[in-house]
Amino acid sequence: MAKETAFSKLLTDERYAFAIELGNKYHKDASQILFTYLKFMADGTQNQSKSLQKSLPEIDKKFQTYLES
Repeated sequence: MAKETAFSKLLTDERYAFAIELGNKYHKDASQILFTYLKFMADGTQNQSKSLQKSLPEIDKKFQTYLES
């Protein structure tokens, strides 16, 4: 991945440890965090005219809103 974002660790082999860290911070289950982030990724990349790199900031913003809800 060319550019790291706030949640890009969820796309690496460090994903589960990072999900646990986020879960502790936002009082959510790690598996729920992983599932929700991947769902946002799938939804945000369905439009193939937009590159993943351009979609990531929007995906991260939506995911941050989810975490804080």
